[in-house]
Amino acid sequence: MIRDFRPDDAPAAAALYPEYEWMTGARLLHKLETRPARAQARAWMRDDLTGFVLAEFDWASRERSLGYVVARPGDDDLFDIAEAYLLERGASTLKALGHDLERRGYEREHAELFSMLEPSLVDVPPGPRPLRDFAGRELELYDLARACGDLPGGKPEDNFSYGEWLAEALGDPTLDRDGSFVVELDGRPAAFAWLVVDRGRRLAANEMTGTRPELRGRGLASTAKLATIRWAAENGISRIYTSNHEENAPMVAINRKLGYRVVAEIVDYERTGTTAPSRMRTSAP
Repeated sequence: MIRDFRPDDAPAAAALYPEYEWMTGARLLHKLETRPARAQARAWMRDDLTGFVLAEFDWASRERSLGYVVARPGDDDLFDIAEAYLLERGASTLKALGHDLERRGYEREHAELFSMLEPSLVDVPPGPRPLRDFAGRELELYDLARACGDLPGGKPEDNFSYGEWLAEALGDPTLDRDGSFVVELDGRPAAFAWLVVDRGRRLAANEMTGTRPELRGRGLASTAKLATIRWAAENGISRIYTSNHEENAPMVAINRKLGYRVVAEIVDYERTGTTAPSRMRTSAP
């Protein structure tokens, strides 16, 4: 039986996606609960906790008709429900990470590269300061986040309000304010590298790394990431994960230089059209 997702399902849902080893129930629940209304986010769960699916519209860019489906390969009935839900609400383009989605009419858009690093006591140039030091300067950090929203291969992710960013980004219960770092230039936040951390399992992941466009090429993001690596090593973190669009050559190069190695490639699929194939025409409960 498939039913609506409940908050107490979050730990079981997070555990269904081993490729996202760093995802915790608390972080998944936070993501769902801080989605703005325009995302129209909805999730479903199998009653026996063996399947989970999320459907939502892109809310961080200005592309209002782009929908996302998050489901495991093989969970076709859950995928059907999420896809129908988005199509019935006006989605004209659908995206989904996974495998073998060509049979559903999707085409490969790009590969997302998942990389891992075992942190060590690297040398860090002067400059990076922990996120905790920037308490009271949240508006400056918000401005930096918006400036860094020009992700390769996608729509600029700059369509979020200050309040939405505070709730979704800074409100993340797994964002570590000591393990995340910001680099200033002329007294202004210029680059950052933030870590979400599961101390109990000694895991971390890069939540976001970026540099203001006009300041790129100076090694500022690398310096911020070096600070996260050293902090992780000093605090017993055994693995740091990160992911990159395959066309994000500068960040892929930075991660390779820092010692990250690719451990998985997951294809981002895309399908255009306002109706699904006949076998998928089903009403979302």
